[in-house]
Amino acid sequence: MEKEQFLKNINGSGDEMYSFQYSMMPRNKAGDAYTISLLNRNLILESSIGLKEYIFKNKDTSLANKYQQWNNIKKQISLLYSRNDGLQVKQIATLDEAADKLGEGTDPKYVGNNNCK
Repeated sequence: MEKEQFLKNINGSGDEMYSFQYSMMPRNKAGDAYTISLLNRNLILESSIGLKEYIFKNKDTSLANKYQQWNNIKKQISLLYSRNDGLQVKQIATLDEAADKLGEGTDPKYVGNNNCK
């Protein structure tokens, strides 16, 4: 929960930092902001893959089922965002709440486990 709150607090500040870095750095270093962004995205992807591997290698089928339900909800949210017609705002909020509830009560030892691989 602490990690989630931290990520919510810093969400969006990356764009500001990259913009500042791009505008203030010499032209030959301007690509560094993009490189840092790619590295951060790679870390997130690697962590997600590791967590997924851990969940499905684990013998706890209820955890795998919860993950599948959560993933299906996130796919629905993604489809609603891609429609971009403004009518889906309430549906997205409802699905977000459902996804959050699935995450509640999950044993903290599963989240942030560095031994996923």
